[in-house]
Amino acid sequence: MENKIKRTESDLYKDENGNICKTITENDSNQITVTTVYQLEAGKTTLRGPYSKLKSDSLGCKKQDRLCCNYGHGFKRCELMTYDNNKRIWICKA
Repeated sequence: MENKIKRTESDLYKDENGNICKTITENDSNQITVTTVYQLEAGKTTLRGPYSKLKSDSLGCKKQDRLCCNYGHGFKRCELMTYDNNKRIWICKA
């Protein structure tokens, strides 16, 4: 007897950071797999993260293709960020 996989997709929605995404659920007799699929905004290479960019585009951010300075799903922290051990914070060195 062959297992049938039931697949459902949600409508597009915005996550807690404002990223556009949808959820795909696949259910067979042995397991349920839930996948979140994100859509990048036009001309951007990162998603929005939980923290706002340290320098907005109007203040001279050199990485205008990024929506977040921090790391997140599928991307690393901006290479222009440096950690200040004395203040215990990340600083944009652009």
